[in-house]
Amino acid sequence: MANGNYKLGIRRQYARWLGERVQLERDIARIEKSQQLLEEKRSRLGQINKVTEAAVILMAEVDPTWNPEGVKPRYVNRQVLPWEHRTTTATAFSIMREIDRPISVLELSKLTIARLSDKQDVREDPDILDRVRSNLGNGLRNATDLVRNIGGSPSRWKIIPFEELDPDPD
Repeated sequence: MANGNYKLGIRRQYARWLGERVQLERDIARIEKSQQLLEEKRSRLGQINKVTEAAVILMAEVDPTWNPEGVKPRYVNRQVLPWEHRTTTATAFSIMREIDRPISVLELSKLTIARLSDKQDVREDPDILDRVRSNLGNGLRNATDLVRNIGGSPSRWKIIPFEELDPDPD
């Protein structure tokens, strides 16, 4: 009996050691990969420092009043519009329903920003206007089952009346 318990204990411990070995191998692989990424990131940081210094020099030439300390960092792969995700498109469609006439993306963008923003600096920010215009332009081009491009220059968009919607778009 004692021999059986002894064998069982060794088997259990052996299984634990095997599990620990697998975990250690995974941790080592993860750390080695992180080391490689660390070197890549350090290299990229050096390049970013060079291009930001160059941008400061260029902007000083183009606009002597520009202050680089006044620029807030923007993070990549993050939403930059100051509203909740999908609010811009929902508001734009609501405006299109209310005005019930063809509208350009630029005009729609300005109306959408005005409705969503209670801050004057956001309403007058050309970067926000450009992003909203791009967002709405792409959204309208992809929503061909809900809106119609009337044409013209610039293109004007109109919501398709409910009676004219295709009940089976497939």
